[in-house]
Amino acid sequence: MTQHYSDELEKQVGNALDEANIKFSRMGQRLDFYLYEHDVYIEVKKYHSERSGAQLATQDNIILIQGKEAVKLFCNMLNLIPLHSSR
Repeated sequence: MTQHYSDELEKQVGNALDEANIKFSRMGQRLDFYLYEHDVYIEVKKYHSERSGAQLATQDNIILIQGKEAVKLFCNMLNLIPLHSSR
């Protein structure tokens, strides 16, 4: 299924998750990604805003990736570190 992203940073993270074979959902979430096999959310922001603080308050277990260089590093790390489910 083709994903639709609201900005380029989200698209980069989504593509990196796909390449790392990490399953996620974007349907009906207030945050950008839900990694349902790990019960972890990811929110991607270019800059900090009041809205991002409110979004982070809605759930536990959130990874906030803020800024272009942070997105780049996160995406590169997905290719370097194998992810094993703890469940």
